[in-house]
Amino acid sequence: ANEGAFRFPLVGNMPNTIDNGNEAGRAAFDPDLDYSVNNTEAGEWLNYTREFSVGDANIWLRGSLGTSTVQLDRVISDASKNNQTTEKLGVFQGQGGSYDWIPLSDDSGNLKQISLSGKVTLRATVISGSPQLNFFMVTEAVEMPASAGAISSVALSGGNVVIEYTGTLKSASSVTGPY
Repeated sequence: ANEGAFRFPLVGNMPNTIDNGNEAGRAAFDPDLDYSVNNTEAGEWLNYTREFSVGDANIWLRGSLGTSTVQLDRVISDASKNNQTTEKLGVFQGQGGSYDWIPLSDDSGNLKQISLSGKVTLRATVISGSPQLNFFMVTEAVEMPASAGAISSVALSGGNVVIEYTGTLKSASSVTGPY
């Protein structure tokens, strides 16, 4: 058995999954089959427990949200028990597209940064709509100054990540500025 195949549905193990067939190759991580959780409804949630060492991070949801909203929480009580206590981390807000990369943001749409280290259980809860959830990607945090603007969408196009940005984009020859 492939120990890394935690997303593949096993008979009787992961109901409401479909082979979405929408993924571009991901090098060594290219799956034979690619599944999404579908037929979701407001109030339903899924827990994801992983060991993290990234520290400050951004989280991206790959899915088809349409106009749906999915909230991401950290489970702060015992994740193996009923009636778990959670802490809100942010939301993934659909923008009407098909399968997209949607960044975790605050309620105002600003990119959200969270700290992930050690064993962490994250909970994705459908707040509205009926999204199809494919997978989450965790990256090292990208700093976005409040006055810089906002990322309005992130998509994969021909093997390139395309970021749509609203605001004034500033640059510098060095990461430390001046800008």
